[in-house]
Amino acid sequence: MFESVEVGNPRGKPKPESEWTKIPNHHPAIVEKSLFDEVQAKLVRFKCEKRNKSEFPLKDKIVCGCCKHALRKYKRGLFFFCDYTKVDKSFECHGLKINIQELETSIFEIIKKQAEIFLNLDKLSVCNELLESQGAKISEYDKRIQEIHNNKRFLYEQFINNDIDGEVYKTKKVQLDTELNNVKRLHSSVSTEIRQSKAVKDENGEIIRITEEVKITDSLTRSLVEALIDKVYVYPGERIEIIWRFDGFYKEE
Repeated sequence: MFESVEVGNPRGKPKPESEWTKIPNHHPAIVEKSLFDEVQAKLVRFKCEKRNKSEFPLKDKIVCGCCKHALRKYKRGLFFFCDYTKVDKSFECHGLKINIQELETSIFEIIKKQAEIFLNLDKLSVCNELLESQGAKISEYDKRIQEIHNNKRFLYEQFINNDIDGEVYKTKKVQLDTELNNVKRLHSSVSTEIRQSKAVKDENGEIIRITEEVKITDSLTRSLVEALIDKVYVYPGERIEIIWRFDGFYKEE
């Protein structure tokens, strides 16, 4: 039995079996059905699954620090090299290359060290303490805003009841409005700080989750690279510069 294909498609794209047109007993069988079924069963049993091609953890992340073009790897996969300037010796990155295995090992060692430093800093506790302090300020401002509104209502009642004249009312109302605007401004500022603190806390929580992966692996993985690294710039002399996805992850000594 043959797979049907789309007519006019030069690549002969197979259609799914659900769209096949089948005509039972259209022609005499070449072999007995029992023998055919036996052979098909053996083919299925010994069919090998396609193997995934090995993928470099740093694929699409390595960039020449001089000309800012992506580095390529040799066919044997031993080195990344700058192909863009290989024919022009006047470029600083002419002949630039770096051993892939050594580069992966170096970056993984940096990640391990930074993960250990990050965990020792206990940044989540720092974030929680900051959020608690900021939350207390917001509560104070909310309370003061409510008090000012109450004072404005009381002032208006005094004016309506002729307990104070118009000039006194206007003067005190301006004072209350001025204070209210100041407190609202402080409230808005701290609210912005709280949103930023929560974003930092979420980022730190994500970094901690990633560092758990560092603990259970002994080499650089694609998932670690995708999670932590944006780009790696390579310069002459095998000097590298890592652009991290999280500013808070890397701490210089």
